[in-house]
Amino acid sequence: MWENRKNKFKMMRVRWFYRTRDTVLSVKGRKKPIAPLENEVFISDKLDDNYLTTIETVCNIPHYNDLKDVDAFIASSSDTDFFFRYKYIPEKSSFVAVDSSTETWL
Repeated sequence: MWENRKNKFKMMRVRWFYRTRDTVLSVKGRKKPIAPLENEVFISDKLDDNYLTTIETVCNIPHYNDLKDVDAFIASSSDTDFFFRYKYIPEKSSFVAVDSSTETWL
């Protein structure tokens, strides 16, 4: 987080995650490369700088491997609880499995 020099507003960098409906997985008749689970989102390399005041809510998005019990996580999740296993590459309409122990997402 930092302060914008021009207007003094606080800023933050955010990473984009995609829901299934926002990917090629939602295209009818297209072969599905993966089968998404409930509450699954897809991390991306896309980053944006946003004013802190434009952030509506904070989401909890751990990596799949960091969940002790996926079914329990899904069953007890709220509207802001998700998890991810794959990176979505919109330009290539493709997905790549990611390993939480070898990737840095900050």
